[in-house]
Amino acid sequence: MLDVCFVDVETTGLDPARHELLEVAAVRVSGDLRELKGGLWCQVRPTHIETAEPEALRVCGYDPAKWAHADELGHTLERLARLMEGATLAGHKVDFDEGFIRAGFASVGQAMPEIGHYRLDTVSLAYPLLAAGVVPDLKLTTLTNTLGIPHEHAHTAWSDVNACLELARVLAASMRFDLPFVCGCQLRFKTQAALNQHLNAAAESAADERWAEICAAENNAPQR
Repeated sequence: MLDVCFVDVETTGLDPARHELLEVAAVRVSGDLRELKGGLWCQVRPTHIETAEPEALRVCGYDPAKWAHADELGHTLERLARLMEGATLAGHKVDFDEGFIRAGFASVGQAMPEIGHYRLDTVSLAYPLLAAGVVPDLKLTTLTNTLGIPHEHAHTAWSDVNACLELARVLAASMRFDLPFVCGCQLRFKTQAALNQHLNAAAESAADERWAEICAAENNAPQR
């Protein structure tokens, strides 16, 4: 199973053909999302800040003073490439992040690293919660608030990429349960607090079960 590399970028706008990367964060984990393999967070120095959208700068908290020691894009992408190489790319609306990452590599004349064919997108994983009326939208902040996932400093790349990883872990754990868990939450739980408690317990139960399976497999493995 391929490792999974979660990525998040903050940018000067929405168009990778015109706008630039301001922050890049990535976390690489094992394919089952359990084992941390590496991480990266970099502020990137923009070269054409005059093309930035003011609202984009406001959302990500851009301040020239805070970016005084920002990295060059090429160096940031060299480090990112090592984390992404051979992994399945993941994120929240990951096509947005991938579009800017690909444009970034092209702009500095570097080759995009080889990555898996599939994408893991937490927007898709969370869709059953929207369909069931548990959440009003699929924004990352909405989902983390609903599920009780820590997410301070939203719209900063390092906070968002770690929140996305935790969201994926919770949602992946939920898939081990029956359809009423993911599609009938509004029928089974009278309050949001009850739903949150159940989701957290489900994630812990799945993790414990997986750990027991690993231990059992190790105990039964042939000794060398």
